[in-house]
Amino acid sequence: MTFLTEPLHRHHKYCDDLFAKTEVVVADRDWVRGPVLFDDFHVEIEKHFRTEEVTLFPAFEAVIGMTSGPTQMMRLEHAQMRSLLEKMRSSLDGQESSAFAGAAETLLILMQQHNMKEENILYPMCDRSLTLHAEELGPVVRQHLNAPPGGNLSDVPKRTLVNGRDLQPPEPLEKSKRPALPRRQAMVEGVM
Repeated sequence: MTFLTEPLHRHHKYCDDLFAKTEVVVADRDWVRGPVLFDDFHVEIEKHFRTEEVTLFPAFEAVIGMTSGPTQMMRLEHAQMRSLLEKMRSSLDGQESSAFAGAAETLLILMQQHNMKEENILYPMCDRSLTLHAEELGPVVRQHLNAPPGGNLSDVPKRTLVNGRDLQPPEPLEKSKRPALPRRQAMVEGVM
């Protein structure tokens, strides 16, 4: 059986390999190849983030009816990684290898933890929840990840349409309109 998230698993590895190559070249102070490799990595990781944020997460949220929880945490971590990527870009522009290395080390730790959470928790949840939609979502995920290289992020849409339906999550309910939850569940979800 093929799972919806398999291409995302493979793309994690691809991004990791690009990142490792970038680190080696910048550590050698190759200010010609370093920025080129970094740009390739940056484009690929941004395609990955957008694929999740535009396709996978909204579809998962629409099916389970919740926008908080694991997808919200993954989006926050994407924002943290984007901030580190900006610091790395700035370090490259200034040819500051130690500043680049510091931001890269932090990014590596964050990426490892993030990918582990996605691969071991969120992706299996998505595969189970989106089984009925995998046939239509799978090609969309692959299309987003396989957008042409060369730094053009405009090829990755900001919204996803599947069979004419907009895959956006449901609007969060106002606290007063939320269904009553048992006390323990409410505490776990941070409602209380």
